[in-house]
Amino acid sequence: MKHPIKQFLALPTLAVLALGLAGVPAVTARDNAASPLAAGRDTVDLDSLKDYPYAQRAEFSAAVRQAVAGLDQQIAALTPADGAAVPPARAKGLQQLRETRRVLDERLGRLELAIAENWESLRAEVLSALHEVRAAYENVIKV
Repeated sequence: MKHPIKQFLALPTLAVLALGLAGVPAVTARDNAASPLAAGRDTVDLDSLKDYPYAQRAEFSAAVRQAVAGLDQQIAALTPADGAAVPPARAKGLQQLRETRRVLDERLGRLELAIAENWESLRAEVLSALHEVRAAYENVIKV
């Protein structure tokens, strides 16, 4: 009988092989960079987050951090890994994207200090910043 851990580890390998044999194309960083966030890669719906009450702030933070993680992967795919030169228009867009991402981090930090009285305004600020990062990303991929 196989050891349970070896048996467990074999399952992902089989799944990868099955997908490869089925002709499922591999997704590359370039594919990610060329696909708008609206195409489904970033699965967190901002509209569903706007009504989270103060009592559910931990769930709200987790959902926003999930969205941010997806955005960070998308952003990382936009920067050439080999340090190649970037056209000026794209460089300007990337700079704007990094700035909006920094603002989002700042607002997320303030969210951690939220109290019931300021929850709604801080939640709105975070969602606004997240929307701005998404918009900045969309602008960069158009260039």
